[in-house]
Amino acid sequence: MILYQDDHILRAGNLARVLNERSMSVTAAVAAVPACADSTLTIWGHGGPDSFADKTAPDLRGLIAAWKTRNPQLATVELITCDARHAEADRDSYTDKLMPLLIVGSKSLVAVKALPRGGSKATWSVLRAVEAAGSNGYYFIAGETEPAMNQGAKVLTEAEAQVPASTAIADRFMAAFPIAKAVNDRAAMSKALGYVCSSGSFSQLRARLVQVTTYSQNGKIYAVPGV
Repeated sequence: MILYQDDHILRAGNLARVLNERSMSVTAAVAAVPACADSTLTIWGHGGPDSFADKTAPDLRGLIAAWKTRNPQLATVELITCDARHAEADRDSYTDKLMPLLIVGSKSLVAVKALPRGGSKATWSVLRAVEAAGSNGYYFIAGETEPAMNQGAKVLTEAEAQVPASTAIADRFMAAFPIAKAVNDRAAMSKALGYVCSSGSFSQLRARLVQVTTYSQNGKIYAVPGV
């Protein structure tokens, strides 16, 4: 099942179609958790250190717990968003806040996956996808600083401008990826890159997610127990 924040309905629907799963809004799921045979719950929305899909970490913990009560086979929750694992040095990230709330006794309620942190120095990230019916592709940028992340985003925006307007909407966004990669490769050779990028089709997105195995609190790192 793919849950989405309201303004992510089209991209979430496109991902659901590719994965052959259902989709519904986070708002509807909070109001009434549906029966669902899937062992993985994917949630797509806006993210930051303090909220994800308009939910605080305790809010999301409540939804996950309610979902698992209704659907005991739930084993994994995927967070598709910007900044799930990123925050400036003096702040905890969203997953830093969420993971300890999911620990029950000596186990975690579910495994949580998100896009890669992008290196230990990365403190900012942005996930780009097109909110349009039939669109495909994601582009993730993790930067050591906000200006570095913005530079990575600028490279993608400029690459998109070079894609012919006649390109089908399903192909248009991904057609910019190799153009942006060429620019990034040249910058990396001159050691001018303060960001890393990951991109691909929706069919590749799930495989690119990594399990969150640690969390930080007050500068200390703790291991997340198994499910």
